[in-house]
Amino acid sequence: MERLTLYFDPTVTHEEMRQVAPRAMESTKRFDATGVRERLLKRGLKLENIVRYAYRPFDLRWLYWEPETKLLDEKRPDYFQHVFEGNVWLEARQKQAMEKFDRGYFVRALADNFGNGLSSFFPLYLSPETALTLENQYSPDDARNNLGPRAAELLAELDSDETVLFYHSLAIMHSACIAPRTAARCDRTGHAFRFRQTMKTWMSRPAWAGCWPPSLTPRLPSRALSVAARARR
Repeated sequence: MERLTLYFDPTVTHEEMRQVAPRAMESTKRFDATGVRERLLKRGLKLENIVRYAYRPFDLRWLYWEPETKLLDEKRPDYFQHVFEGNVWLEARQKQAMEKFDRGYFVRALADNFGNGLSSFFPLYLSPETALTLENQYSPDDARNNLGPRAAELLAELDSDETVLFYHSLAIMHSACIAPRTAARCDRTGHAFRFRQTMKTWMSRPAWAGCWPPSLTPRLPSRALSVAARARR
């Protein structure tokens, strides 16, 4: 916070700022460090733009999300608009560089690339059609579900909802019963998940609950827990 305050302090010269934060004052082909700072000094610091940021798995930090200029290298506004309190994300990558499966992280905040291969983040909800501002964050009550036609058809057939599909996907990716056989196919294309078959099968077999990772259970929504209870009966 101290460096951020100094960056937006007009009494601090560019040279002094360069001693405090060299990277922020280093120009590149795509970034005019001096020009960007001069422009932002005229506008001022926006404290509401300081957000939680998942830099790496289990490494939660703070980020100043600057919507203007290139102060933030890749601000991804199309991603940021869907980040709001109560929304959750499932991470996946095209490239699996390790023998051990290390994708499918559960994320609640704005996130960076995780490991080798570009991370894609799949949200449970999408923001409404209206424009998002940092001063007016959405909640799940305002949001749209992130379902395609086939997923919506499956959930209607099972008398279920989007939360069950989301947490079912998360569970089978990390389940000891399934992960060893499917790790190589759990990429962001998602074609090998066979949700219809796995959901029908797992919701009807008594062993379903025993394959659920215990660490996930406390954060499951009540609807998902009710499905697990039905599966055990």
